[in-house]
Amino acid sequence: MKSLKKIAVSLATVATIGMTAVPAFAASENATKGDASAVLERKAKKYSAVKYYNFDRNTITGVESNFHNYHYISIPTSSYQTSYKNTQIGGGWNYKAYRHTNYYKGGY
Repeated sequence: MKSLKKIAVSLATVATIGMTAVPAFAASENATKGDASAVLERKAKKYSAVKYYNFDRNTITGVESNFHNYHYISIPTSSYQTSYKNTQIGGGWNYKAYRHTNYYKGGY
C-alpha cells in the first residue's frame, strides 16, 4: 500500500513539474524496481553547499583569518540556508578559533 502511495505522489509531482511524458528508461526502471520515486530522486538537481568551516578571530583587532577545513554537502536546488552558528573550538593568547556551521532546509 505504501508503494502505491509513493507512486501516486511521484506521479502528482511529475504532473506538477510539468513533464508530459515519462522517459522510456524510467518506465523500464519502474518495472524492475517498482518505485517511481527512485527515478525522480536521481533526476533532482543538486548542488554543493558549505556545511561548516573553521576560522580564527584576533581578540585584539577582531580580524578573521585562517579559513580552513571546509566541509561540503550535496543539497537539492530547492533547499535554502535558514541560519548559521559560530562555535568557539579553541584559541591562543591573541586569537579564538571558531567553527562556522550553516543550516539548511528543504529536502536533504
